Amino acid sequence: MANDLWGRAQSVALFHSMSDEVSTQMLLRSAWRMGRRVALPVTPPLGEPLEFRWVTPSTPLVRAHYGALEPGPTAARAEHADLDLVIVPGLGFDARGARLGYGGGYYDRTLRSAGPAIMLAFACQRVATVPEEEHDVRVRGVATETGWMSPVTNGDVPGGAP
Repeated sequence: MANDLWGRAQSVALFHSMSDEVSTQMLLRSAWRMGRRVALPVTPPLGEPLEFRWVTPSTPLVRAHYGALEPGPTAARAEHADLDLVIVPGLGFDARGARLGYGGGYYDRTLRSAGPAIMLAFACQRVATVPEEEHDVRVRGVATETGWMSPVTNGDVPGGAP
């Protein structure tokens, strides 16, 4: 939460963490306390970008087909361009900011039209190299329980600079 990207963001896209992911509950509560707008993803059909919906502490959440909690259809849609920061999950990451997601490509499609992204991960999820394809989008940083990692780049960023 001490990161500049978080500090400047007035609207943030988070995810409702599952049991094996870094918990996002503190970030959710902090964002609301600070008066920020918070959006959570709704998983669309495969091949489409994520849809985000604005949530408050009282917004009803429903269990989605991947097991995550998502806002229901009555929550207002958040446009990607209105998101100052996107917090993303993943299975692994490397020093370049490349991330290994869950295989649907949802965040890669989303991050092309949304604000910068930070990945939440455990330090043990860091690997030497995440294989990348042209459509992959790197994150601006990774927050773990041991600290902040800014990507090391050498100009070979597929899909956009971190």
